[in-house]
Amino acid sequence: MCKKVYKLASDLEKNKLLDEKKRYKESEIKKQSQKKAMVETIENYYKDKILMLKDRIDKEKFDRKIAQDAQKKALF
Repeated sequence: MCKKVYKLASDLEKNKLLDEKKRYKESEIKKQSQKKAMVETIENYYKDKILMLKDRIDKEKFDRKIAQDAQKKALF
């Protein structure tokens, strides 16, 4: 009788610990997923900013080239 009670208590404790371990792993996976999503969001934000800056620089270079060509034509 005592062995059965001990075994039952042991099994219950084991199941409880396994459930806690499972919840902990799920929680860690969720945290990692959220962190990854946040990092990707930040990376995308800065990639967009860099692309916008590159586009602006290219436009300014193009505009300067047009202005230089126009100035050369006006001088000759």
